Amino acid sequence: MRTIINTCIIVVIMLLQVSDTSWAGAIGKNTENFAMNGEMSEQDQRIQMCEVPNTEVDDQELVEVAVKVCYPDMKKIPDQYYINAAKLLKVEKEMCVPDEMSGMTLAAACIESGFNSNAEGDHRFSKDGKTPKAIGILQMWPVYEKAYGTDRRDVESSARGWLKNIKRQVPSVTRRCMTGTIRETWRLAWVHGVRAPKAGGRCRENVSHWGVFLKIKNRLNKNNT
Repeated sequence: MRTIINTCIIVVIMLLQVSDTSWAGAIGKNTENFAMNGEMSEQDQRIQMCEVPNTEVDDQELVEVAVKVCYPDMKKIPDQYYINAAKLLKVEKEMCVPDEMSGMTLAAACIESGFNSNAEGDHRFSKDGKTPKAIGILQMWPVYEKAYGTDRRDVESSARGWLKNIKRQVPSVTRRCMTGTIRETWRLAWVHGVRAPKAGGRCRENVSHWGVFLKIKNRLNKNNT
């Protein structure tokens, strides 16, 4: 069974390589903030220009670890979850997510949908209380469609929109929160990207996905020691 899963992951990653819980107010204001930013620091430019290459991560291992961290007690994990995780990781590389943050979309997908690209949620926020406001693997709201042209039911499109919004927070987060490392900059950009705006920012806060992200990283480190 493990051999079948590994083969499936490898095939998906190869095919992807050759192919080319958010609040509406948060997206709108964060997009405006990015447009008003002045000059970026050297670190900001490295992140935006993709000069922080993601080259040290074993794609297959990361995909397998992330899905198993999400479903530690499930004996038969659907193959589609591994496929979806591989798609997310492929977009991370496209979007120049640094090695320190590899797997961030996988951690978010675990919490938001359990890697289910057809997940629907946040019904209570709709006018009738029945229509889902959050859709897809990252449980994105309609505002992503308007801001980034995101197809919320498509895994790769969702990942691109989600990461674009987070990367847009980098310049303002670096200045406001006085971050000193790439990892801290991205973590706080993540916080500001997916949570509602707050006076003074959220420099001392975290995201609900962070615990899963650390579990994934710790499991990878343990496997390689």
